[in-house]
Amino acid sequence: MPLVNCWPSTIDADRHRARQRGAAGRAVTVAPPAATTTQIDRIRSALAKEVEAGGLTIGTKGDFIVVEINNLLLFQSGKADAKPEFQP
Repeated sequence: MPLVNCWPSTIDADRHRARQRGAAGRAVTVAPPAATTTQIDRIRSALAKEVEAGGLTIGTKGDFIVVEINNLLLFQSGKADAKPEFQP
């Protein structure tokens, strides 16, 4: 099967270069996109100490981020109500 040249035509390339030039005909410098962190990365970073200690796990289920809290951290022994530090 022969290779197909997918490079844009000379006219298209000239148009592309013209769009990249400013009004004065100088080349416009385009900064690369800023590095982005995902929401789950920010959550993992913020809770790294608790995850390291074994009290939390962070993961995903479908499109959702799930933070699981160990029940020994969340509840006092023999109690059904969450500890005050976990109350909204």
